Amino acid sequence: MEEHISKRQFTTSDEDGSSMDDNSPKYKRKKLEKGSDEYVMRRVRNNMAVKKSREKSRQKAKETMDQVDKLRKENETLEQKVTILSKELGVLKDLFLAHAGSVSQNECSGNTASTSGIKDEPTNSGVKDHQYSTFSV
Repeated sequence: MEEHISKRQFTTSDEDGSSMDDNSPKYKRKKLEKGSDEYVMRRVRNNMAVKKSREKSRQKAKETMDQVDKLRKENETLEQKVTILSKELGVLKDLFLAHAGSVSQNECSGNTASTSGIKDEPTNSGVKDHQYSTFSV
């Protein structure tokens, strides 16, 4: 014999409010005896709900920790890239400054082509080989 048990059973106060004081809610839960079938069913349902809630909470915490680990690894990779690119930028700046310094020194001495290794002599066809133009500021 199966008995349908509602989720909540309430009792109300009398019309005159004699069974309740002013601070109590309008509805009271039905008091159950600890050994009753209804009490046992409620406890079983409550225990299952608590277990489900705790498992869901554990799963969410695990997913959060997995995401944190993933982002930490990604951050570490990006920091390594920043370090490599910073070093590369430093090298390129040094090369640029060294080249700019040599061009500047050559302009001062008036000998732009011979020290830079660029041909300034006419070829057999009478056309000059590649030549960089320098700008004065």
